[in-house]
Amino acid sequence: MKQSIWTILVLLLVVSLVTAAAVSQEKPSPPVPEKQKAVQQKEQPPVAVPAPKKPEEPKSLGVPIAAPQLKSSDGKLKVTEALLGTGVENRALVGEAKEFFLNEKVYLWLNLTGGPAEDITVTWMHGGKSYDTKLKVGGTPWRTWAYKTAAVAGGWTVEVHDASGTLLKQLEFQVVEKKM
Repeated sequence: MKQSIWTILVLLLVVSLVTAAAVSQEKPSPPVPEKQKAVQQKEQPPVAVPAPKKPEEPKSLGVPIAAPQLKSSDGKLKVTEALLGTGVENRALVGEAKEFFLNEKVYLWLNLTGGPAEDITVTWMHGGKSYDTKLKVGGTPWRTWAYKTAAVAGGWTVEVHDASGTLLKQLEFQVVEKKM
């Protein structure tokens, strides 16, 4: 679809440039009286511009493509999958783990249904301290992620809450010092 639109635009540009070049090479014609100008303008046929083509359906690369829905069947936001890892590439978690090194980034990757919804809150907790991150949920299904640099060794907990404060998911992980 995009390629056909670009092709049409390029063709129109080329025609405009060729026409402009041809006009600039012509010898100037004598002035035309105003009455004749009006007649000449009416006699010129309109320029045909091709209508844009209907957009093509997305092509599957082996993974089903689901159109976002407005709400889940029961209308409640749910975490269908929650994973911890060392990074996110191409919207997928990499380095899935439950134990991380000190000062390493810990990623929480989420797959949610039931959106769009108010923001969700990801709360990272360790030793009586908590750190909140707000994330948007724009549709269903919806993938999103948050990360925290684990600056303190020990046991950590990460929780996901909806806008009303309801706990949707809780995971625990360990942060350890690197042994050299």
